[in-house]
Amino acid sequence: MRAAESPAAPAPPLTRRSAPALLSTSAEPAPTPQLCVAQEVNNSPTSLPLGEPAMDASDAMDLDEDLLKILGDDPSQVRVYGKEIRPDLAVRLQHIATNGLGKDTRKELLDRYLPPANSALIDAPTLNPEVKAAVHEHVFKRDKSIEIRQKQISSAISALSESLTLLLTEQPKNTKLIQLLMDSCKILCDSQHAESLVRRNFILHNLKKELKDELQTTKIDKLLFSQELAEKIKAAKAINKSGDDLKATPSTSGLQAKKNNNNKVPPKNLNWRGPPQNYYRPKGTQRTKEPALKSRRDNSSRKSSHPHHRRSTRR
Repeated sequence: MRAAESPAAPAPPLTRRSAPALLSTSAEPAPTPQLCVAQEVNNSPTSLPLGEPAMDASDAMDLDEDLLKILGDDPSQVRVYGKEIRPDLAVRLQHIATNGLGKDTRKELLDRYLPPANSALIDAPTLNPEVKAAVHEHVFKRDKSIEIRQKQISSAISALSESLTLLLTEQPKNTKLIQLLMDSCKILCDSQHAESLVRRNFILHNLKKELKDELQTTKIDKLLFSQELAEKIKAAKAINKSGDDLKATPSTSGLQAKKNNNNKVPPKNLNWRGPPQNYYRPKGTQRTKEPALKSRRDNSSRKSSHPHHRRSTRR
């Protein structure tokens, strides 16, 4: 009776390890629900992080060139470089470009590669002495600094031209190497011309306006404003003088008549009144009035001194 009345013992709870074994019929363990959800999210093509709107199919289309020009350059694009050179050469060129040459090395290279005798115009042009005397000292110093830089460019052109001369005389000719050296010469010669134009513009800004037009027509040769600058200046002065002579001068008769009319006194009318009495009195320092007491004493003394003002005491 006691055994029948006693409650039945509770069944042991199922553990997490036993649950998959009871539910799964395959040999591999079934993935947890969280892993299944994660796989579905990763595999979906339109899944985006939280907080970002979904992109439509129309947004993924490529834009045409006109719209890209309106938007501007793409900042993510990296500058495109050329072919790589030998590492030993690259290290030396980068060091010179960032640190420069020594003073002695620079002078040695400039003296070694002089401009060719039959191509002297690749050298830096010299400033004309007439212009040098007309500009200020700070303008001349700035021009001189650009001229020194042009000297280095001319030395580089001379060295490349010697290399080209050797290659053009050899057989067989290396056309690819000749092309590379010739392109380098073209770039340096164009840079030389650009530096000369910069020098001319700086100097023209500090000269008279009448001579600018004549100086701009000059060509660059051994001198910055041509060797014929003196003749150009003389011609410009002659033209300006001739222009002044041809200008019509205004007649002075009309101006003189107008001046006389302005100085003419207007006619007097019958009802015209003359100026006040003190109008013609010269203006100057006025005498200060004497005190009243002093003037009375002086008047009394003057009366007493006069004979007919004396009172007769006799009767």
